[in-house]
Amino acid sequence: MQVLSFILLFVTFLPAITIVGADTQFGLDRIKGTEYFLGVTGSKKSPVFEIYGNGYERGEHPVTTFYYRQSLFKRQPILYVAARNEQDKTPRRQSLGSLIKAVTAEKTSNKLDNVPYVVFYKHELLELADRFVKYRAGRKKTSFTINAKNEKYWDMYQKTYSFKYVAETFAPRRIAEIQVSSIDERAGGFETRFVLTKKP
Repeated sequence: MQVLSFILLFVTFLPAITIVGADTQFGLDRIKGTEYFLGVTGSKKSPVFEIYGNGYERGEHPVTTFYYRQSLFKRQPILYVAARNEQDKTPRRQSLGSLIKAVTAEKTSNKLDNVPYVVFYKHELLELADRFVKYRAGRKKTSFTINAKNEKYWDMYQKTYSFKYVAETFAPRRIAEIQVSSIDERAGGFETRFVLTKKP
């Protein structure tokens, strides 16, 4: 329950959804050319985008929440994503990548080609990180890097929805490595970064 509650923290304390545009449902904008709806929270300078499926009912969590923040030194856009795609009830489902690309192009000035890494929040990643720390890295180690040299765990990550989403969305760029760090040791929370190769 502690691990599960961590991912929910990503959206629990977000401010109320703003209502923009005419084509709305429950006060949410329809994403052009899709059956999905978009809510925008946060500030104008630092917006947070919440994507809801067509089967959305009031009070449900969005199927995807994402936002961009600038890296400290190079000022590159870092993409943060929390995905709950298993809750998507939309009849004609679309890939997470296509939805994020559509919203990014329409609502931001960011370019996916400039994203150096993706911070992904999903329960499957928390489980893998916890497993790696306990049985391979040791309980005292709270951060680690996984790449193709760590064949067993690299294969485990490759099978996750999160890995497949990042690989598909940013192709032909590849995932160079996965960086995992503990951000709330008591709650068992981990942050997972998918570090991307540079644009060919």
